[in-house]
Amino acid sequence: RQPRDLDDFKDIASLEKEITRLRSIYRKQDEMDYIADQINDAMISLGYTFVTSRVLTKQDSSETEFSLYKSDDQTGISVFTDQSGAVMMRMTVLGDDPVITDNDREFSYQQQIDFCAGHTDLVSALAERGIFLKQKSYQEPDRAHTYKLNVNSQSMATATQVSSRGTTTQKLDRRRRRRESSKKVRAL
Repeated sequence: RQPRDLDDFKDIASLEKEITRLRSIYRKQDEMDYIADQINDAMISLGYTFVTSRVLTKQDSSETEFSLYKSDDQTGISVFTDQSGAVMMRMTVLGDDPVITDNDREFSYQQQIDFCAGHTDLVSALAERGIFLKQKSYQEPDRAHTYKLNVNSQSMATATQVSSRGTTTQKLDRRRRRRESSKKVRAL
């Protein structure tokens, strides 16, 4: 993303080192995209509706894939996947007002219980697709874990419809989106 100085590549060895570093970065991004694609397929097969997806860039320049799925008009699942292969899922209340009320906390608590009850189905669906989640931490449902997201303010990613075996699946071309966002950064 940042052009390197010409003096950084005084010899072939330094150039080869940079090529190796860049290949490693792109391999991690491709792995992150693959995991996010498999999560997308599993979530849709379990009845969730794809809402949006975007790449978040951290301060250390690493990337995290954020995707949002709806289970109904008021409930969503936020899924974060980073370049290390870590996956974080959290139940999210959807609404127009960003303020979290006591009713939101109670509703969120009940939805967290429901999501946790069905989490094993999601883990099994991912295992069938070759993604094996190693649970490092698990937070019990709690009213304190209430997150609210205004879906109307989210920029929606365009999803292409892919038909397979008579069913329609929502698919996102993550690589194309990343390349387009890279061009925007370079243009600035």
